[in-house]
Amino acid sequence: MTEECERLLTMRDRVDEVRDRIPRPIEEVYAWHWPTSRQQRELFNVTRDFFEAYYSALSSVSGVIARFVPAFGVNFSDNGPLLKWARAEISELTHDRSTELERARVFRALLAHPQQFPAYDWLTATRDGYEYIHVVLIGPKGRGKNPYPPGTSSEPFAGHGDWHFEAPDEVSVSNCLMSLALSVLARVWVAIAHRSHFHRQQTVEYGLRRLNPAYLDLGAHARGVQSVRDLEDLPPASELPAFR
Repeated sequence: MTEECERLLTMRDRVDEVRDRIPRPIEEVYAWHWPTSRQQRELFNVTRDFFEAYYSALSSVSGVIARFVPAFGVNFSDNGPLLKWARAEISELTHDRSTELERARVFRALLAHPQQFPAYDWLTATRDGYEYIHVVLIGPKGRGKNPYPPGTSSEPFAGHGDWHFEAPDEVSVSNCLMSLALSVLARVWVAIAHRSHFHRQQTVEYGLRRLNPAYLDLGAHARGVQSVRDLEDLPPASELPAFR
């Protein structure tokens, strides 16, 4: 799981690298000039690669659960049921985080399985409230009982298409996935501790403190995931969490 999560963070950073090559007006921080067709294509390709990395990392979390079936009592062959289970069983996985993970899963499905959904086109855009240039899928209304792909907004985007689906923010998705992974690993920690006669009984909360100290921000809206090695201004030792 570590390798897949590291790859996810690498792809997260590559999205920003491509985005940063699109010049910005000097007087505005969150604004971009019109990207060239090549820049748009680069952003679309790296966005697609990011969501493939996300799905692979999510599958690796499922693999950990499968490895420790006695601890969880479940096993999954698909990531949709995994997220549904996590939403119900992992209390620290907030509604916002679980919703973001599901949106990312569905967005990736539209990219990876076009035969299952109405045809789509795409564009790049920014909007009020989210100034980072990003990919937006658009398409015509389909036929049958479900004319709109799941997770999409049944409204045109700036006059384009009958529905649209904005790519979930890559940093938010990464942080939410890391939050889920930490929660799963904390439960593995507890399960292993309970087997040993040499360790006192541990709690999930204790495992989370050990794996994710309070001064590391894994919030859904943080623009980065830091490690201890990356922190330039560590708080004084007296302010660090006490691990007992």
